[in-house]
Amino acid sequence: MKRTARSRTTDIALLRIRIQESGLSDRQFAVKCLRRDERTIRRYLAGDVPMPAIIRELIRDPLVAPWPTKGTLPMLGS
Repeated sequence: MKRTARSRTTDIALLRIRIQESGLSDRQFAVKCLRRDERTIRRYLAGDVPMPAIIRELIRDPLVAPWPTKGTLPMLGS
């Protein structure tokens, strides 16, 4: 199934929300939560590189991999 511009925009917005919810910097979120290089996350956010399905699933369903929130220790990558 081909991804639409709308679904890509939604994924980017959701990634931004998840980063904000975590209270982490973009770099910290990339490394600790998604186990990706910071530059890769920046490319996702800019729309330069499509997000892999696994990243889309992780940001859509944080219960699969709970996100850290301000004042808590990161659940992943600690």
